[in-house]
Amino acid sequence: MLALVNDILDLSKIEAEQLVLEKIPFNLRTLIEETADIHALRADEKNLELLCHIGADVPAQVNGDAARLRQILLNLIGNAIKFTHKGEVVVKVASNPDISDPYRLLFSVTDTGVGIPADKIDTIFDSFSQADSSTTRQYGGTGLGLTISKRLVELMGGWIRAESVAGKGSVLSFAISLGSAPEPQARIATDASFSLKDVRMLIIDDNSTNRLILREVLSAQGALVSEAHGGAEGIQVFREASRMGQDYAVVITDCHMPEVDGFAVVEALRTAGGSCKTILMVSSSQLSMGTASALGIGAYLIKPVKSVELIKAINVAMLKTLDETQDRIVTTPSLARRAEDLPILLVEDTPDNRLLIKAYLRKTPYKIEEAENGSVALQKFKTHAYGLVLMDIQMPVMDGHQATRAMREWEMEQGRDPTPIIALTAHAIKQEMDKSVAAGCTAHLIKPIKKETVLQIVQKYLPVSPAT
Repeated sequence: MLALVNDILDLSKIEAEQLVLEKIPFNLRTLIEETADIHALRADEKNLELLCHIGADVPAQVNGDAARLRQILLNLIGNAIKFTHKGEVVVKVASNPDISDPYRLLFSVTDTGVGIPADKIDTIFDSFSQADSSTTRQYGGTGLGLTISKRLVELMGGWIRAESVAGKGSVLSFAISLGSAPEPQARIATDASFSLKDVRMLIIDDNSTNRLILREVLSAQGALVSEAHGGAEGIQVFREASRMGQDYAVVITDCHMPEVDGFAVVEALRTAGGSCKTILMVSSSQLSMGTASALGIGAYLIKPVKSVELIKAINVAMLKTLDETQDRIVTTPSLARRAEDLPILLVEDTPDNRLLIKAYLRKTPYKIEEAENGSVALQKFKTHAYGLVLMDIQMPVMDGHQATRAMREWEMEQGRDPTPIIALTAHAIKQEMDKSVAAGCTAHLIKPIKKETVLQIVQKYLPVSPAT
């Protein structure tokens, strides 16, 4: 109901011409990748590939309304995942080939879902419209997301359209013009200290889109990239290269492939010999992270893989050093054990807010457990050990202050050391902060909370370090 109210308010503002678009500089690649991250958990739950393909000629820095562009993409990606049961969802950004302006960009979200019947495709952008009434019953939704997206695109001076084949999938695309902004010195800020120029790399993945994305990122760094369409072919290519004395320094393999999966590939490559320096694994799920760590794989990356993280992971693995950046995805067996020993308790009554925090932390070794109110959290707290509690303050049944006080009282009764409890609230005034401290909270974060802030606070109070 709250989502419906918010959508109606947004649409009312647009139609009353009360919505003013911002014009601020932002990094387009970062926005696209972080937006996809928010939906990555939903895609993983449905065993879907969620991929981002950003053209090499797309400007890194642009000027425009980042929040509204994110809103459009969230709607389109969310719809694609909702109506796709098998296959992939691909977010693509490219320069518009019909126009010479480099800042006139073409965005598309392609899925392999149920598709849209031909007689319904012209109405999907209408208010409260879905393919038919059974769609609302089966999939839910307000029926306003695409309407709002269309209005926002038009406000940005662009167009939006849908193409679909029922039973095979859909492509929703839009074109908008963004302003220019000063470019950073490098298109991808890699922080790399190891040159990838002329480094031989092998990508093993049954998904052609993912191979294309990885190849473009690595080739832009000067790497010499070869591809294999699956596990069996990858093993054969690797062995042939070794036999000819042309070993691959880096192998990147998908985890989940038909017939021969990523773990079978790793075992086969190790028995094949050669001088491969490191093997990286990419996956849509964290479930295999522990197995990958036990095998000593150089890095385990969660899709959709960010360009910066890919290059950084290769450097860490190649140089055998630990990168201190908190938004890093390289995992060792000891870090994985530490995260399992001390999970984080996320206490938040709003499902969307829980999903966002989980998305922020999903590429870290931390394990997240959830509670929808203070009462549920208190019961969990008494029966499980947690390394950190992220506590929303405004909740039904039992609010965050009440829950925190009860937790502190129980810790004193049990003679336990206090667990760090971080208050999450929309109130920035000093009186509210004082209330949190008085209740027993360790620190106080103001909503909306940025990813960097969450990572910093978690690392501060629950640092990941090698087990002794």
